[in-house]
Amino acid sequence: MFAARPLKGNQLAVFTDARALREEEFQRLARETRLSETTFVLPRNAALEGERGVRVRMIFYNGDDPATGSASGCCAAWMVRYGLVQAGERVMIEQGTECRRASRIYASAARAGDRIVDGRVGGSVVEVARGVYQLP
Repeated sequence: MFAARPLKGNQLAVFTDARALREEEFQRLARETRLSETTFVLPRNAALEGERGVRVRMIFYNGDDPATGSASGCCAAWMVRYGLVQAGERVMIEQGTECRRASRIYASAARAGDRIVDGRVGGSVVEVARGVYQLP
């Protein structure tokens, strides 16, 4: 994810239709990829996606991640590259539902020739902690 040169960034797996997976299979597949983030798209009908966005689960080695901006940006870039959404179209990605920390993340990506560029991510999440961290 997000590297100036091919094969230098963080890797991301995208499962394009995870509706048939059983709960225990999400984690098993995520572990099998051995990647830091695995994305599972859960398509719904076009009207519902237009109203509520794309439902996605982002699984890391230890469970659901309720809000993953980096993976959401890459997921949007993948959707643009393979024609699921138009370049520059803002996609609402809904995740975190299964772990009861629902988040709505807005992502988009543009196209420059055959390259995907200008990934943008924003949104809202459920705050679970607040504080200040000071580096030593």
